[in-house]
Amino acid sequence: MKNHFLLLFVCFSFFNCTKSNSPTTETSSVNSPSSIPTTEDPPVQNTPTPQPEPQPTVNGMEAVALLKGSVQLIVTPNPNGHTEFLRSINKTMSGDIIRMEMFHLTDTDIINALVSAQNRGVTVKVILDGISLNLPTFDYAFEKLKAAGVDVRASTSAFTITHSKAMVINTSEAFITAINLTKLTEITRDFGLIVHDTAVIGEVINVFEQDWQNASSQQGITPQVSELHLVLSPVNSLAKLVNLISSAKKSLSVQVENLGHAQIQSAFIAAAKKGIIVRVLVPMCSKGGSAKLNFPYLKELAAGGVQTKVMPTPESIEHPYMHSKMVIADGVVSYIGSVNFSKNSTTYARELGILFSEIEPIKTMSGIFEKDWASAIAVPAEETVNCSGF
Repeated sequence: MKNHFLLLFVCFSFFNCTKSNSPTTETSSVNSPSSIPTTEDPPVQNTPTPQPEPQPTVNGMEAVALLKGSVQLIVTPNPNGHTEFLRSINKTMSGDIIRMEMFHLTDTDIINALVSAQNRGVTVKVILDGISLNLPTFDYAFEKLKAAGVDVRASTSAFTITHSKAMVINTSEAFITAINLTKLTEITRDFGLIVHDTAVIGEVINVFEQDWQNASSQQGITPQVSELHLVLSPVNSLAKLVNLISSAKKSLSVQVENLGHAQIQSAFIAAAKKGIIVRVLVPMCSKGGSAKLNFPYLKELAAGGVQTKVMPTPESIEHPYMHSKMVIADGVVSYIGSVNFSKNSTTYARELGILFSEIEPIKTMSGIFEKDWASAIAVPAEETVNCSGF
């Protein structure tokens, strides 16, 4: 979550960075662990490798072919927890390999399942966001896994955060999601896709293995990505999101936690001015940073003809927290993943998402969007909103 007033944390590669890195500010003052943000969108002043400027597509998103193999949509809130993750972890046997890159992991069911897999001879490799590990809430999983012999690493500090929420089983199944593995899934709107396309899985593995090395070297290297479905920060997510938005001819249905990137804002407004129905739904109060961060961006979108709503507080199954990052264009092409629509998320963080055109999951997502849109409220005046506790 984006907070323009939080401090930037940078750990240069020539430092001896450990799990509990002490990130530095621009003036080199050191923060105590209690002050370290766990936001999904911290401020940035460093200059990682920039993304290429988005280029308009010729045929919009028509190039997003169907994925090979079956797909399965994951939807939260789910009162039964992370059943899809648990099912796949628990099916693994000796000789299998689990690769997980996860921003936040606190669900003890998942932690215990990973330990059990390790104990039965499965190779388990886990990358957790390094900055978050400075807080005991998130460090617990790291220490529990490490004590059980699981190979777990804190992510590189070369990215502002490692915000991916992904898992791969062997070379046959990949989870590409917006879902943190925490108990908050019971009141949080999120989507994920389980895919069995070997080309997609191969490149997700390549990114994971590079991040595995990045965690040791404190570098921010990204391998070359040729798979058209993958949306990856900090290398192609901005271009792919802008192109997806620009490809719409009739409608855009959008749920996202954090707005803010000027090019994405402009793409939404340009679509609305072409007569496309653009609907954007965000949380009224955002978690972990500046609670009202979306209000100026919502005002800008509304002035440009975009329909905007917010999901009110308090969060519940009926009014879930809008943590999802999702776009549906014309009801036929969709994006889901970890990438928020902010400059940090697209340009400085490690993020992973996917474009797809499978009609059944898109129909399900469209139905959920309509339900959420009906439950949401018109954007209130910012000064009337009380976000205490966020």
